[in-house]
Amino acid sequence: VDAFFDLWYDYGGSEGLQPVWCKQKQAVFETVQRPDYYVQANLFYIQSDWKAFSVTYLMLRSAEVIGNELVWSDPVLVNNRIKGAERFLGVCPGRGITVALDGNTERIIFPVYDNVTGVERASTIYSDDGGATWTRGMRVPELGITSKASESQIVELPNGTLRMYSRNNKNQISYADSTDKGITWGASSFDTN
Repeated sequence: VDAFFDLWYDYGGSEGLQPVWCKQKQAVFETVQRPDYYVQANLFYIQSDWKAFSVTYLMLRSAEVIGNELVWSDPVLVNNRIKGAERFLGVCPGRGITVALDGNTERIIFPVYDNVTGVERASTIYSDDGGATWTRGMRVPELGITSKASESQIVELPNGTLRMYSRNNKNQISYADSTDKGITWGASSFDTN
């Protein structure tokens, strides 16, 4: 298993390690159904003979600017630090943000959501040490008439408050505010503007 969780096997002989292949599930290749289309097996691929137990896994990669290029790190699983008993924990689409905590520390924050309560609820994961360790923030505590909060994005307001805008099923934008840099959130409200 390599750093990207792709599977390799030494079949013997002079070739060394070779990819392990598996049939792609319901593959559509160039708009033509291809039942014989194979891809390299991966621990997270459903058709792989060897796979990880079916739960949500969150993976982090970071990049460093070297010259005129981005050089990406190998992926790192962060589940064991931030995932609770929920079966599903999703990172929201888009991107995270960074906010200043003091003169020397910056917090990296990503919005996430789960459905452990039976309703999609937004929260955050955050790191105060450049991504080495991660902590899970609290869920939006009160949804009220917004009914759910998922697929969120966070912005920092001029006064330093963080505002997490979230998807719901009421055809209006909802938001919750945090005054402690993403650890806890206020009640969900509609943005009437």
